[in-house]
Amino acid sequence: MGSNLHTLTEQLNASFRVECRERLEQIADALQSCQEHPERNGCWNALHQELDSLANAARMIDDSDTEGLSRAVATLIRQARNNPQQQHHTLELLIQTMTNIRAHCLEQSDADKTFPVRYVTLFHDVLRDLTKTADSSSSRR
Repeated sequence: MGSNLHTLTEQLNASFRVECRERLEQIADALQSCQEHPERNGCWNALHQELDSLANAARMIDDSDTEGLSRAVATLIRQARNNPQQQHHTLELLIQTMTNIRAHCLEQSDADKTFPVRYVTLFHDVLRDLTKTADSSSSRR
């Protein structure tokens, strides 16, 4: 039974890596579109959807770090859609996020334990930006 569980876990992880790779490719395409045409809501919606889907896939393999980071950045993307002053910085954070997710989910070896530290640092930056955005929205009301 232990062997079957291990095999199932490996199959789920392999499926997640395939899905992660596909989602990151879709995010890269939508990111390029947003950089070229930030006024188009469709590219921002696509980014949000892909990040949300990546978070759901990460949940399936119990990768709470990737899930949380993806959801937080998806929220920033949704906010940046209608805030031109926030868009450039948010896209920069997205590039950092994609790089870290790619390394964590697709390239990580068991010997390299620095990825959680990078995730925590990036997650802190994203949460700081979410807080700033929420504070500025409150002060405008």
